[in-house]
Amino acid sequence: MSLPIVNAIWIGKTMGPIHAACLKSFLVTGHHVVLHSYGEVEDAPAGVRYRDANKLLPGNWAQKQAGRMLALWSDLLRYQTQRQGLGLYVDCDVFCLRPMEDADFVFGWESDQSVNGAVLKAPKDSALVDDLCSIMDGWTPPWPGDWHDENGELRSLNNLPWGIAGPSALTHYVRARGLVAKARPCDVFYPLHFRHWQLLYDPELTIDDVVTSRTIYVHLNNHSAGGAGSRNVPPTSPLGRMMAMVA
Repeated sequence: MSLPIVNAIWIGKTMGPIHAACLKSFLVTGHHVVLHSYGEVEDAPAGVRYRDANKLLPGNWAQKQAGRMLALWSDLLRYQTQRQGLGLYVDCDVFCLRPMEDADFVFGWESDQSVNGAVLKAPKDSALVDDLCSIMDGWTPPWPGDWHDENGELRSLNNLPWGIAGPSALTHYVRARGLVAKARPCDVFYPLHFRHWQLLYDPELTIDDVVTSRTIYVHLNNHSAGGAGSRNVPPTSPLGRMMAMVA
């Protein structure tokens, strides 16, 4: 099996045990993992290779585009991993249950209506990557909506609704480019709806209770992975069992 190189992005000095376990899950299943950051990440797992995120987008420029919205900054960076042809992109809150064969296009539905970019790969010269990399300040979403302020001026990118440059844009462009058939079913990468993230902490559930036989990766969602340093993870819960797999 030919495994894709895995690219992840972290903005900050520490990631916490849950995010670190997610990255390690790719390492233990045989992937090479490249972490793009603007400095040292103190608690990243051993075996991760570092790459300066300035090679994707200069930090000052990216911060100006995204303002204080780290999710938007992350969107801009992940699209550049695809423009540069670096391989598969995954969020740091994606846990690998088993390795996946490499492919030109990798993304999946998170619901009946939305494609999520927490797991993303597309050819660097594809129209989809052209579309995604066009998202920067001055971009107008190519679907109906009120993208102007009370003075009639186009809103800056960081003043557009949350997620509009992420799942909303990705879903639109996947449809526009006729790539719907390339999207994996929800249970492949997003078996647990984000509103049900608390089930990951239920000590009476197992991993099999929150995934299906088709699940390859589990997107934990930032609701569960955020604040990991102060959150108690029951060892018999699905998340506790996943973390034990890579301990």
